[in-house]
Amino acid sequence: MHAHLALILLSTLSQVQPAVTIQGDSGFRSLAISPDGKRLLTGDDNKIARVFDLNTGKEILVLKGHTGAVVGVAFSPDGKRVFTAGAEGTVASWDLTTGVQLWSLRAGGQGVGARSLGVGPDGRSIAVGLTSGEALLVDAREGKSIAQAVAHNRPMSGVAFSPDGKRIATIGEDGKMLLWDAAALKQLRQFTAHERAGRAIGFSPDGRVLATGGDDRNVKLFDADTGREIRVLAGHRLPVTSVVFAPDGKTVASAGEEGAVIVWETESGKPILNPAGSHMGEVTAIAYSPDGRMLASAGGDRTVRVWKIGQ
Repeated sequence: MHAHLALILLSTLSQVQPAVTIQGDSGFRSLAISPDGKRLLTGDDNKIARVFDLNTGKEILVLKGHTGAVVGVAFSPDGKRVFTAGAEGTVASWDLTTGVQLWSLRAGGQGVGARSLGVGPDGRSIAVGLTSGEALLVDAREGKSIAQAVAHNRPMSGVAFSPDGKRIATIGEDGKMLLWDAAALKQLRQFTAHERAGRAIGFSPDGRVLATGGDDRNVKLFDADTGREIRVLAGHRLPVTSVVFAPDGKTVASAGEEGAVIVWETESGKPILNPAGSHMGEVTAIAYSPDGRMLASAGGDRTVRVWKIGQ
């Protein structure tokens, strides 16, 4: 059964306006918005990636090929391809126009799955986080492994490229945050981000700040060069599953297992938006549109919701 669209009135707090809800057949695990702000890409527990029209929720493409839940999705910077990572350990590239699979790569060994996926700003490389705790760097055009390194002693739950493409940041269930040289996948620094498992990581648009989320229910902001903790954002009742900066860097959004999505002011650390009853259960991923006016959230409750947060 195809995912279908339902337009529902969302009761929200503050400035958030009602928007589109996409109802799926299984829980959603991953989410991305295209560089032009017109498409929404999802990965779900049914082992399928789907492309939707962001403004209408209409399904455009169905991408089948994984044999495990699609835990990571991303668009290429030029918007012509999409990348997916499956819990079975496969990474794939697809043509966004035709839906044809361009390549597929087994990222880990026997019994090793993928947990996270990031694409470099130049579109040439992909970083994959594995359940083995390893980081894998992949040529985005050829689908060939460039480098692989031991990163964490537990699953690597989050990965992000810096905006200039020179560094990669990773976070693992060991609570560690690592910085890498993106060209050679050489470790530069290591910090303790969370006393419990780390779940998510992301760079600010200027590359100066890192946001992380973890099982301690906190969102933390760090200096991306020194690892100095700048601020702790406390408000979630359960582990934080996803973090993302707005394109202007003035706000950072987070999502939690309790079903909440919170938008925080980066400078003050104050929560400024909190869609009431965002999801009935864990929110697995969030993403801003390129203009910062929309915030999409994916949940284990089989829904994706698109929130209008700006004019």
